[in-house]
Amino acid sequence: MGYKLKKGIRETAWQASPYMQWAVCWAHIFIDCPTCNQSIGLKFDSNEESLTFSDEEFIRIVHNNDWDFIPNVYIKCPECRQGELE
Repeated sequence: MGYKLKKGIRETAWQASPYMQWAVCWAHIFIDCPTCNQSIGLKFDSNEESLTFSDEEFIRIVHNNDWDFIPNVYIKCPECRQGELE
């Protein structure tokens, strides 16, 4: 199973209509920091691979990259978390 770790500002794209916006396929699985514009995610080689990837493994990868993440409860990127500690 192959994936690429993506970090940084998640790109958005604009449809031809000025009234509709959607997220670019930046990553198959991702989270956004609600405090700033940073994101972390995994982009897989195929949609099928992303469907078989476990939530627990994604959480482990996110934690290993210094993000605080409790699903449906709490998300903080490393920079925002550090700002709270200061």
